[in-house]
Amino acid sequence: MTHVTLITKKMTKSKREIFIDQQFELVANALGVRVKRIKLNSSNSFEYQIRVDDLEKPNGFSVYIGDDYQCWYLELVLDAFNKPLIELFENRYLNRKDLFWSYFQLAQARNKSFKVLLNEQAFDASVASTTIWNDFQVEITAPYSSHDDEFEALHHALLDLFCLVLSLLVQNETWEVTGADIQPELLLGREEGALNRALVNRYERSRYNRALCLDEYGFTCRGCGSNLKEIYGPLGKGVIHVHHLVPISSMGAGYSLDPLKDLVPLCPNCHNIVHRQEPPISISELRVLTDYHDELIFEARKFTP
Repeated sequence: MTHVTLITKKMTKSKREIFIDQQFELVANALGVRVKRIKLNSSNSFEYQIRVDDLEKPNGFSVYIGDDYQCWYLELVLDAFNKPLIELFENRYLNRKDLFWSYFQLAQARNKSFKVLLNEQAFDASVASTTIWNDFQVEITAPYSSHDDEFEALHHALLDLFCLVLSLLVQNETWEVTGADIQPELLLGREEGALNRALVNRYERSRYNRALCLDEYGFTCRGCGSNLKEIYGPLGKGVIHVHHLVPISSMGAGYSLDPLKDLVPLCPNCHNIVHRQEPPISISELRVLTDYHDELIFEARKFTP
């Protein structure tokens, strides 16, 4: 079941629009959100507007998307009556700075230009912790060199933007430490005033890290090299586990997980094997068993409790 609602005039979509919609759908499904895609008219400098279903106007935000000279431009803009939302962002940031900055730094590394503006100034950690938030914007520039990587670039940029923003919306802060499939509430209790009109849905914050890991490394098992789609056809599409190189039981409350350094895609068989002993065997040990070799090296970061 798709999480994407498309709002367009009744007309035949071009092949390009179909590919763009596929990226919206893939990102929405990976992150567990429902979004609306609105096609903007030709007089607008952006082609599309995306909104999260649960945050209705005028208390939510829009992501505007345009494409010009082989470069995608994405911009997060808050609605006019955004005070409850911006207060929520501020409170969430104060409680989870490490998480926010892990997504921030990852997005910076993966995009040509990634800007977060607080009160129309470049986001600064020291200022963000001591000032009252009045406005919050995100701008991404994501170039591509050919039609072959046009939609991949859009996918990366969308994922980076939504992971950052949704990290300031989810409510539960005990994610992943327990090892359970926690699905924290997106918002926003009655204390948030006007925002209590939004539907309360449940989101799994850990899936953001899963999505970023798979966006970087794909669905090929890094323990044995198998891709279940190639073995089972459509039934195997997207079937993959994401393994924590640092065991969840070792993570303290302040551990800042890096989805590219701490997570690795493994097929169900390999994931089962690495956990056949405690602590789990390393990926290098697993590859000795499977006689698999590739250029990627996955080793757990040193962790000091």
